[in-house]
Amino acid sequence: MIIIFAVEAKHILRSVLELDEKYIATVVISRDLEGATMIKGLQHISMIVSSEKSVAFYEMLGFREKFRKERGYDTVVALEGFDIKLLLFVDPKHPARATDPENIGFRNLVLHVDNLEITIEEIKKVAEESNLHVEFGPILKDWHDSRLVFLKDPDGLPIGLHE
Repeated sequence: MIIIFAVEAKHILRSVLELDEKYIATVVISRDLEGATMIKGLQHISMIVSSEKSVAFYEMLGFREKFRKERGYDTVVALEGFDIKLLLFVDPKHPARATDPENIGFRNLVLHVDNLEITIEEIKKVAEESNLHVEFGPILKDWHDSRLVFLKDPDGLPIGLHE
């Protein structure tokens, strides 16, 4: 067994590498002295979108534009809301999202809500006022018997509302 210790500020990172007869390495990383993990949370979510319709869609959900940067090949729009940061890369030249079958990778964005019916009605009202077409799927139950519903953004990305 090989044990490696590294000390950086108040953190102790302990890596234990064990090689079995097939030379497979197992790495275990411990928590720091205060019990917090090295990862503190989600910093942002990046998505490639095809048009400004997607920016309007996420604003309709309650996200607010914080900055915008025009680049020669796309436009980056930073949105914030509900302690979530979204970076939308507006570029119509990317291929459409595969849906049947889905590509490997990011599957959906699910937002927590207090009441599905009230939230659905609010979104329908704002969508109509914003001239955006929004369709909701059926209300489902997850593995823990909590309710959720999906809708899609203008590029087909599934957005869940979870109660």
